[in-house]
Amino acid sequence: MRAWHLAICLLFLVHGSAQGQDARIDGLRLTYAGAYRLDKAEKSETNSNISTGQWLRDEVVKDGAGTRFSFRDGLYIGISFDTLGRPRNANANLKVIWRYPAPGLVAPGSTSGKLTDEYIETTRIGTNHTLYWAFTSSEWVRVPGTWVLEVWDGNRKLLSQQFAMSR
Repeated sequence: MRAWHLAICLLFLVHGSAQGQDARIDGLRLTYAGAYRLDKAEKSETNSNISTGQWLRDEVVKDGAGTRFSFRDGLYIGISFDTLGRPRNANANLKVIWRYPAPGLVAPGSTSGKLTDEYIETTRIGTNHTLYWAFTSSEWVRVPGTWVLEVWDGNRKLLSQQFAMSR
């Protein structure tokens, strides 16, 4: 009987420690860079860390690989990647940085441009994740030049993708 109790206790101990493990990100594998289009409008959240003030959670579908695009209403640019690490399906927080060409994104009523946006995005180990920027008719976000999307784990840059944007 004691052997059963010991076996059950060990099972719970092993299972509990596996569930409580911190996510370890080994890297990201880029699976797509390019344009997306809206599949289903989901929701947006207010986020003062983002230049537009809105964090979109739309469902998008791939609409042409590439890194050179002209601005147009409804264009989404971004990347999809696999998150590599352990344990599988554990949540992991990644720092996302969008870098904009000079003069930056100059919001209406502002006198200076914002050259970066930075926020935390949660992904799951072993899954594919998509990050994107959605263009609307707002001219102030249509800054031609090289846009850069970076993904970081703490102070470790895991991925960087450039997009050449033109009018």
